[in-house]
Amino acid sequence: METEIVKSIQVFNTKTAGEAWNLKPRVVASYCKNGRIKGAYKEKNKWIIPIKAIKPLSKGEITNTVAFIIRFKVFNNLINPLGSSEKDIKNTISKLKYLSEIDLLDDFNEIDIKNDFDKIKLTEKGFDEFLLEIKKTKNKAKLLEYMKIIQGASMLLDILN
Repeated sequence: METEIVKSIQVFNTKTAGEAWNLKPRVVASYCKNGRIKGAYKEKNKWIIPIKAIKPLSKGEITNTVAFIIRFKVFNNLINPLGSSEKDIKNTISKLKYLSEIDLLDDFNEIDIKNDFDKIKLTEKGFDEFLLEIKKTKNKAKLLEYMKIIQGASMLLDILN
């Protein structure tokens, strides 16, 4: 009986989404307002969120995931880019799905992620978002890491041209 009730629920409000995603309702509402939850809309002063919506990543998580993709593409030195445990794999795939949903990755749904990780492509918006976050970075170690990634990408472009 309980499973029938759960199956009939198709949407969240900010409170239930916050509970499911371990976020405060106010943060979920902010994500909705800023268009970071696909399919969310406002009805009678309340946000309605599709139950299948993917938990938004923080700006830091987006930047780190994009940096990870660029690092993999430039240096291609990761043995297993998805991680070793089933939890790591699910977590990475979830992050990549979210980046695709907000148009930072190109054609992600057409890729067999476990076998074709190298085929993941950043959109221009994705790379621009990464560069914007770099400009805001105050952590010198993080900034140095990002600069190495960009320098590697630049060297790769020089080789290809």
